[in-house]
Amino acid sequence: MTAILDGVMSLGHPVLCSYPNIDPGNVGIRKVIDRAKAEHPNFRAYHNLPRDRFVSLYRRCSAIVGNSSSLVLESGFLKVPAILVGPRQDLRDRGDNVIRVDFDAAEIAAACRRSLEDESFRATVAQGTSPYGDGHAAERIAEVLTTVELTREQLLKTMPY
Repeated sequence: MTAILDGVMSLGHPVLCSYPNIDPGNVGIRKVIDRAKAEHPNFRAYHNLPRDRFVSLYRRCSAIVGNSSSLVLESGFLKVPAILVGPRQDLRDRGDNVIRVDFDAAEIAAACRRSLEDESFRATVAQGTSPYGDGHAAERIAEVLTTVELTREQLLKTMPY
């Protein structure tokens, strides 16, 4: 967490940070966040947020940095540049909006600068697709369910196994 905050804070931009879940090992991360809150006036941290506020924050941020699964799963369909730090999510599919870096402050800062300043990368993010869809699957499923005609035989079909 120290490398992430050092890299991000070196850019001089306002930073909004989420506290970790209650997973084992979170005490050290919480201490680093608390220290950053005390040392940096442009740094804010929050605990749990309702889903609608969380998504609203994602949509309004310039970039997302971290190693959370939400970074990989949700940033793509929200069209937000994401800097994925460390190997924790390496086995997950990820969109073209994700830049993978190691726990190195200079590498994190460089990836942040690219996500903020590289117009070509930002265009890729804006036009890119997420391997997890576009966030509108439920609407499409509901539309199909309201328009498809099901027969009695289809509804009462028995499974032979």
